[in-house]
Amino acid sequence: MECEITITTSQGHRTGLYRLVTNLLDHHRYPASNLVSLYHERWEVESAYFAILKTMLGGRVLRSKTWAGIAQEVYALLSAYQVLRIAIADATETTPGADPDRGSFSVALQCARDQIICWSACRPRPERASH
Repeated sequence: MECEITITTSQGHRTGLYRLVTNLLDHHRYPASNLVSLYHERWEVESAYFAILKTMLGGRVLRSKTWAGIAQEVYALLSAYQVLRIAIADATETTPGADPDRGSFSVALQCARDQIICWSACRPRPERASH
């Protein structure tokens, strides 16, 4: 199936002809417009995996050697990912018509890192008890 898709970037609009190949051949059960929409949703999921694996982990693997440790690392990654996505959604709310999916995950991650580094450098250090 062929479809024309227009994307919007910071450089403007770009339209191209794309071909979606599928084995879902029953056009009554799987209308082309639905498949194109689902394909777009699939790429949003792929982008989320990319953000976690490449951006947050930087290509590193999980360090844990136990199932409990792996579960803890995965939950931590998913929690951090969700917090950053909420921050992106909150930031894009201030611009009318802005789509939160268009917010830059890598920029949000770098801002969060910068804030943590700044906080750790500026916070008061606990006084050492003298013995």
